Amino acid sequence: MTTLQEVRARFARDQGLPFADALTERHIREALDHHGVRYRDRPFNPSTTIWGFLSQVLSEDHSCRGSRSR
Repeated sequence: MTTLQEVRARFARDQGLPFADALTERHIREALDHHGVRYRDRPFNPSTTIWGFLSQVLSEDHSCRGSRSR
């Protein structure tokens, strides 16, 4: 069984947006399309926002400090 600490450690080692491999942009777009969500393609599109949020939730201090350097 994988613990939350193991998951945190795994994603903390990755640079950039580590969730991009686990939760692909295609899957996110398909889910949004399925639910009829409309959005504009911007630098902080739904995929980038979700990946950043997940990284923030699993970070040690839950802040956005780490996202500035990426």
